[in-house]
Amino acid sequence: MEIKQVAKNGIITQAVKTYDELTQEELNILRIPATTAIEDYANFKCYWNKQGEVIRVVVGEFAELKREEIKAHANEPTWVDVFKVAQGKHVREGLFTNKEREAIKIKYGAKSC
Repeated sequence: MEIKQVAKNGIITQAVKTYDELTQEELNILRIPATTAIEDYANFKCYWNKQGEVIRVVVGEFAELKREEIKAHANEPTWVDVFKVAQGKHVREGLFTNKEREAIKIKYGAKSC
């Protein structure tokens, strides 16, 4: 556990914990985003009030495997990129070939550039 903040009365109010360090009360409050799993996170941020009651527990940093997965997919085109091309707006170079750009424009009825 890494303590981030302590109240004047000595109660820990913010800390970063691993999954194994979380208490049952903290696990009951913890909510994981829908598209991820517990294994995707290396740690969790816990918050308490000055009376020592758990306020909230949120996910922290991604685990190394998830971080590598995100990094591997970072340069792939997203739906935002597709719709930018469809609207005739500029997107990052090398994302689509000219043939792919034309196919997108035809499929989504793009304005002519």
